[in-house]
Amino acid sequence: MPPGFEPWSKGKTKDSDARLRRMSESQIKGRKFGATGYAYVYMPEHPSNYQGYVAEHTAVVEKAIGRFLYKHEVVHHVNHDRGDNRIENLQLMDRREHFALHGRAKKPRTKLGQTFLCLICGAGLYRNPSQIAQGAGKYCSVVCLKKSGSVAGNTVK
Repeated sequence: MPPGFEPWSKGKTKDSDARLRRMSESQIKGRKFGATGYAYVYMPEHPSNYQGYVAEHTAVVEKAIGRFLYKHEVVHHVNHDRGDNRIENLQLMDRREHFALHGRAKKPRTKLGQTFLCLICGAGLYRNPSQIAQGAGKYCSVVCLKKSGSVAGNTVK
């Protein structure tokens, strides 16, 4: 190690530092924490596993109800603490109820570009923002472009 280097954990214990506490908890065989704060347990036989791991809150609820979750079901943390997977803190909900609870109802998608009419034939055409920035949007096809007599500012011969 370079001279003067001090490790970030010097003088800290898992009782005094949350990061060390999480690291020691993740050393439990078959349990790890994702970047989003959820705990995952190793269950390679589970039908919804990802690389052998399942979200711990999902496994806890499934064990309590005695079946796997349906695709439209989600598990909600009542106190919003993703690491608190006690059954008292978990609530089984329909996906729509969960979205409504968090105010994330699906919104209709809107197109970001614009609709234009071809200057030659009058056909309607859609152009996305990058196409508009490049100057596209006047003609619906190469045929109409050639009929107009110009290609990128030059005359068509």
